[in-house]
Amino acid sequence: MPLSIFVHSTLEDLVDAVASEFIAKIRSRPADLVALPTGPISSAVYERIVRRERDRVPAEAVTAADPAFGFPDTPFVSVGEKFVDPTLAGPSMRDLLVDAIFRPLSMDPSRLTSFPENPTSTTEECWKMDRYVDSFGAVGLFFAEIDAKGRIGLSDGGTGFEMRSQVSTRCDEDDARSLFGQPLPKACGLSLGLQDVTDAEFCLVAAVGAETGAIVRHALGGLVDESYPCAVLRFCRGGSLHVDAEAGRAIGDDLLRRFTLNESEKESTAQALPFLG
Repeated sequence: MPLSIFVHSTLEDLVDAVASEFIAKIRSRPADLVALPTGPISSAVYERIVRRERDRVPAEAVTAADPAFGFPDTPFVSVGEKFVDPTLAGPSMRDLLVDAIFRPLSMDPSRLTSFPENPTSTTEECWKMDRYVDSFGAVGLFFAEIDAKGRIGLSDGGTGFEMRSQVSTRCDEDDARSLFGQPLPKACGLSLGLQDVTDAEFCLVAAVGAETGAIVRHALGGLVDESYPCAVLRFCRGGSLHVDAEAGRAIGDDLLRRFTLNESEKESTAQALPFLG
């Protein structure tokens, strides 16, 4: 299969491995379009990438001595953007990415293409994003993380694998509105589609925790089920899925053996790092 699973004994090892692969992939194909997510794992990976770049290049040499600092030839796209909620104060997904990796690496934020927070026409914005991605042929490196519900980015359960950019909907379990006793989905933002995952040259994905591992096991091991967006990884052109020890145990040795597996020999500490709460 084109997807390889790597099991890491600690979250620290996982973050370090994902950061290393992220940098290596960009260095090997610097002009490819890179899709960036937001989330607890990706935030830790960005922090590690920034640290490595700063350790590699002294601050006084950034502007002149090392023009490769900050991936100067690489275009980026945000995996999605949430609509503005006037009742909640907080940064946009674009703001999070700019603060996490663009400013620390002295990269121009204009190199990050993203959906608007307040689109006047969701159809037009999705069309524009698809045309932008198509101008590169496809996403070169699709970086993502899987949450405990099997979601990738803003793609919720039931999202078709053939979908391109779209209005993302999620079911709010705390919402009093319901249909036949089930919470109603509601628009929450704009997102790249799962077809962008399958079309990507390479997918770099992370997942942690027993609950997420159990979802991954169901999504990758049984019949194809669009209830879990992460099942789209079964059709990716090439990719790496990095999981911690707890997720690895939940996925199970029988399923791991079906994939190229690199399991760390270190004893698992099974502890959460501060960035994961």
